[in-house]
Amino acid sequence: MKIAGRRNDGAWFRTNKAIAALSDENRASLISAMKESLGAKAGAFVADVQALAAECGVTNPTTAQSADTLLERFGTVGIPRQVWWGKLSFTTYSPIGVKVEGVPQKFQANYQSAIHYFAKDLRRFMKYWVLGLRQLNDITDLTDRQEGNPGGLPDTHPEG
Repeated sequence: MKIAGRRNDGAWFRTNKAIAALSDENRASLISAMKESLGAKAGAFVADVQALAAECGVTNPTTAQSADTLLERFGTVGIPRQVWWGKLSFTTYSPIGVKVEGVPQKFQANYQSAIHYFAKDLRRFMKYWVLGLRQLNDITDLTDRQEGNPGGLPDTHPEG
């Protein structure tokens, strides 16, 4: 049953499952492609995360010090849910708009736009990368089903 207002985490779960099943060669290929395609927006993402941490007085872990180390972590361990959806569970807010009797009319979430755009590009990149890898594995029959080959065996060698 679908409940209104809830996100479908199926794509996020399947993507992390595919990342966990990668061979060392494919993992290195993924990390390299992530750095090339997502490097600029990942830099803005890391800058915003560091600014949020500094604003809250929290020390950043070493994995969040640069875009490259963060992308390596995503390609090795998996992508956190908050990053996948581009919506932080905690952020700070700034007042915007005209004040009436000293009370601001609206508040805007800080650091949200760079994180949102990075997540959008990350989801699109991972979708095409995983589908491309599966297609290549299926055509060349390099691996079995557990390693990302949906066909398992080529058509010329049916099971049975």
